[in-house]
Amino acid sequence: MEIKRGDIVIRDMLSSDVADHVRWRTVDTEWMNWDAPWLQEPPASSSAVEHKMRMLAAAPPPAVRTRFEIATADGLHIGWMNSYPLDGVRDGPAIGIDIAEPRFRGEGRGEKAFSAFIHYLFSSGCTAVYTETWSGNFPMIRLAGKCGFEMLQRGHSDLEVRGERFDSLLFRVTRESFYEKQQFEPTPDLKRILNRCGWALVSLIGCAQAGAVLLALLAALLAPELLNSPVAALALSAITLYGFGLPVFSYVLRKVPAASPLSHERPGSMFLLKLLVLCLGMGYLGQLAGTAVIQFLEKLLHYSYQNPLDSAVQDVPAAAVFLFAVVLAPIFEELMFRRILLSRLIPFGEEFAISFSALAFGLFHCNIGQFFYAYTVGAILAYAAVSTGRLHICILLHACFNLVGSLLLPTLLRSGQSAALFASLSALALMGAALVLFTRGRSRIHLHPGTLPLSDGQKVLLTLRSPGIAAFLALSIGLAAWAFRG
Repeated sequence: MEIKRGDIVIRDMLSSDVADHVRWRTVDTEWMNWDAPWLQEPPASSSAVEHKMRMLAAAPPPAVRTRFEIATADGLHIGWMNSYPLDGVRDGPAIGIDIAEPRFRGEGRGEKAFSAFIHYLFSSGCTAVYTETWSGNFPMIRLAGKCGFEMLQRGHSDLEVRGERFDSLLFRVTRESFYEKQQFEPTPDLKRILNRCGWALVSLIGCAQAGAVLLALLAALLAPELLNSPVAALALSAITLYGFGLPVFSYVLRKVPAASPLSHERPGSMFLLKLLVLCLGMGYLGQLAGTAVIQFLEKLLHYSYQNPLDSAVQDVPAAAVFLFAVVLAPIFEELMFRRILLSRLIPFGEEFAISFSALAFGLFHCNIGQFFYAYTVGAILAYAAVSTGRLHICILLHACFNLVGSLLLPTLLRSGQSAALFASLSALALMGAALVLFTRGRSRIHLHPGTLPLSDGQKVLLTLRSPGIAAFLALSIGLAAWAFRG
């Protein structure tokens, strides 16, 4: 194995490295003044060192490497690194570095090698990495800081080096802290994941739109009266979206590995009640934001806006609205966005997965009037998915939101002044309660940073540079703009 970073290469040990190790352990031993000098023993014989190193070079390396040699880009061997377990620590190993040739220290070579090793360990599944040193080793302390390490433990004058007392130091770095300090170019497979998610969303909308046109043409030929039926129009939309779009959406994402939520807990009744209040209250706030944006655009563009949702449910019997909005939509949309899509995004971190899936859910509606509340509700439902790991909870919350918004609230608003006043006051109370819950609970939310070696900035750039995401944005925004007409 060989990993390159800049002008430094870390690689498996070669038989040609043995001579260097014999020299470093018997003649050029200056590096021992820095690497645990309180433990140094008298140098071993050349033959003993050579035998040990040849055995090490000949041994098959483990699947996850615990040792790397350090070389320059032109092949000059200058040092090594190793990892080892710490007592009582399970989330990752401790690592050390030795650049045995003093003339090659500085100019960032140690940082490149050390960070490449840490990046490799995180990519192999470690959730934390440790390093041990002593208070007299200033270069190592600086290197730890450059890689995002934070001090975890400090002894007090517990080490003796050449007659002086020093402190022992233990440092720890997490994925999040490391990738805030060190940037690595995303690999092609990571780029492919988000690109496929984008094209899957394009396929979902495109197939639904194409299927609707096809079925409308068939209906015009075989049963023209269906085109004048609001219920038939809703059925047509459901068939094309769930019958055509969903299978193609799943097919496009079939090669992207699905992951389960990285951490979840069994929800209590109070937690579910809070989620419901958040869905309803934040949904209403999103609806107000959408209305404000529509009014602004109407004045700015001198165009009128007709909400496609209002046209779709107008004159539709309550039973049909219940079937399509409260039963079918929650089941299939949660399957698409909070199971199929979200599971592909979990490795990027729960915060990213929630934000991406919520934005995709809002844009999927291709409707400015629905975008804002679909985004806010989508974020809450995605949080419910990653925090509980239970899709049926998302389905029930979604169904409750649609039941209130599609049936209960409109019925109250049409039932007289008193009922309308009650509905308005209830909506205001829910919005206020949602804001309080969100403000108080936000600091207590702890989301897993994910398992991929990317900073938050890299995730955003990776998303923006994805052709599939760009195509999805263009398609959904274009369809939303179509609703404006002079």
